[in-house]
Amino acid sequence: MNGKNINADFRYLGKSLPVIGGRDKVAGRAVYAGDMQLPNMIHGKVLYSPLSHARIRHIDVSWALKHPGVRAVVTAADTLGLKAGRCYKTRPILADGEVNYIGEPVAAVAAVDEDTAMEALELIRVEYEELPPVFDPLAAMEPDSPLVHADVDTFEPFPPQRDGRGNILDKVVIQKGNVEEALKESYLVHQDTYRTKAQHAGYIEPQAVLAHVDASGKATIWNSTKAVHVIRADVARLLGLPLSKVRVIAPAVGGDFGGKGGIVLQPVCVLLSMKAQLPVRLVLNRREDFACTFWREATVSNLTIGTDRDGSLKAIKGQIVFECGAYSDIVTRVSPANLHGPYTFPNVDLVAYRVFTNNPPRGQVRAPSFPAPTFALESHMDMLARKLNMDPIEFRLKNAAGEGYQIPGGKGYLGTTAIRQVLNAAADYLKKEKTPQEKYRGWGVSCSQWGAHSWHTPAQASSAWVAVNKDGSVVLVTGVTDQGGGQYGAFAQIVAEILSVPFESVSVVAADTDVTPYEGGTGGSRTTYRVGSSVKLAAEDVRGEILKRASEKLEAPVEILELKDGRVYVREDPGRSVSFSALAAESLTSDRGMIIGNGARLREKKIAQDLKRKGEIDTGACSTHVARVEVDPATGKVKVLKYFAAHDVGFAIHPDNVANQIEGGVAFGLGYALTEEAKVEQGRCLNNNFSDYKLPGITMTPHVEKAIIQVPSSFGPYGVRGVGEPPNVLVAPAVANAVCDALGVRVTELPLTPERVFSALKKKHAA
Repeated sequence: MNGKNINADFRYLGKSLPVIGGRDKVAGRAVYAGDMQLPNMIHGKVLYSPLSHARIRHIDVSWALKHPGVRAVVTAADTLGLKAGRCYKTRPILADGEVNYIGEPVAAVAAVDEDTAMEALELIRVEYEELPPVFDPLAAMEPDSPLVHADVDTFEPFPPQRDGRGNILDKVVIQKGNVEEALKESYLVHQDTYRTKAQHAGYIEPQAVLAHVDASGKATIWNSTKAVHVIRADVARLLGLPLSKVRVIAPAVGGDFGGKGGIVLQPVCVLLSMKAQLPVRLVLNRREDFACTFWREATVSNLTIGTDRDGSLKAIKGQIVFECGAYSDIVTRVSPANLHGPYTFPNVDLVAYRVFTNNPPRGQVRAPSFPAPTFALESHMDMLARKLNMDPIEFRLKNAAGEGYQIPGGKGYLGTTAIRQVLNAAADYLKKEKTPQEKYRGWGVSCSQWGAHSWHTPAQASSAWVAVNKDGSVVLVTGVTDQGGGQYGAFAQIVAEILSVPFESVSVVAADTDVTPYEGGTGGSRTTYRVGSSVKLAAEDVRGEILKRASEKLEAPVEILELKDGRVYVREDPGRSVSFSALAAESLTSDRGMIIGNGARLREKKIAQDLKRKGEIDTGACSTHVARVEVDPATGKVKVLKYFAAHDVGFAIHPDNVANQIEGGVAFGLGYALTEEAKVEQGRCLNNNFSDYKLPGITMTPHVEKAIIQVPSSFGPYGVRGVGEPPNVLVAPAVANAVCDALGVRVTELPLTPERVFSALKKKHAA
């Protein structure tokens, strides 16, 4: 593991300490939302649309209501008609007037058990009038295409660059220089089209929610989510409730990978509980989860890039179409910026579209809107290097965007970047491992810079509290969820380091909207970067308060005091000391109250300092991957033999967690590269289970050799950068480039199934 440069002055940071909650998960003691039971709890089930596009003429629930054991039935008539969505509000919580994909929730039932609820669903009569559907995103963009949403112009917020074109939800253009002139003057111009399929997040625990509305009208929701405060706000808005009447708690989360941050069926479960006046648990089975939750967007990309004779990039022109299905649950506007990559292009003309179809909805999956354009760009870069007879790493090094480079589209300029370090680490690996060319075996390289599109400060939606208990132990209170990434442990390490208390004495209270401060949620590979800053400031706030009170107690200036193992000492006279427990016990009856900090004043000061560098992009984590593959020419099957991943993590607070994130990300990316594909015909998903939908298994996943490089960020706590999502972004292009190296033929569509690879090989031999 390269770059493991741990600061010897740290006691806890940079160390792989026990994972908080890890033993309970391994032992099967962890409690998930689907495990929870409440007295008199009943069970919810949902009726889904059997049609891709239809007008709802009438819904008759009378027979379902008469069925023995049924306690409640809800339809769109029980809602306020408001729409959900993380960026654009496009989706009713129950189909309202129309259904737009097979699997759209139409009605829901709560009954004494699941079997009774399923029987009741069969008694609901829905009269549909079929409407013409559209399934291909390029066809959906045509002026004469059937409209998925006739009311698209009413969606909030209105997309300012949509051009008013039918099924196009969003359009963003990035331009710089004169692309057409630069392409004419280029020594080499290469054009190609790339396609990717929809991918499910693949979490093992399906979507689950338990809701209880008490006699006062307050709804408490236990939900498998990574964003309790976001869910609370959306449920309150959708149901017309004040925030004080909605409480959201996240128990253990059995995997997320981007798929558990938005509204799915939480408001429906609350409505059932309101009507039944009983707690209702709604747990989706795997087929239901596949049907009505959100997959990664399918894409079509077209790229044209020109270079000089020496390999210098001159211009990039491209278009990417993201197919968002019937509804979009992506958290941000569409952007073509990821087609630009971590390279210097003097001339740029890029456009991105987000387009409705009548396929199942699309949304957040690990590194949303990033793997597809990276696959296109890195495949293209590899082809350019081949045509120029240049080493693929040297070609990337020649064109790598360094510190100070202005990202087009008004995104800002790059701050500290390790783009050259990760590329050189890959070059060193290849020097060590690469052997003479073998038939049907090949090497592939890919490179990216994650998140080089925004600037973050602690002013964003994040806050934390730290308090000292009467016995000297410490509690950290945060609204964030640990959905498997080890975030709680990393935050406890920060607190333990700053306060110099045993790591084991720091407890974490989290993910409960009634007792934790607001938090935007876990995601974006910025949780430690963003929330860690809030935790650090809160802990430093408490540290300052402890020193102030100890100074009064010991009659010694703050400057000569130090903290160690839960005590405050006079540095030159360690016999004079006072314990945290003594200070905390006294604080309970003091005028100033208990020792607690939220870092508000420190945050204000830090933000004022950071604003001086507002244009600097600080979150970009650079990475380079290398894959070694073998292709069976008789079947087209691809086997990954070796894998190397170099990642700049800024600073590894918990090195084992960082390594595990890289390994898990590579495994996740192998599914996207080789096997995972939503097989949809006429809007119907044909592989809506883990038997037919092929997640990567242990036999697919090679040993991953890692280079963990630590080039500190400017604003992140202790210089940390994100590592949760970047590892899965580069796998598909690295593998695709290795397949091209092995066969001499380029496959431009993911996943690289045996059928697609064999077909490409067959075409080559026929040519």
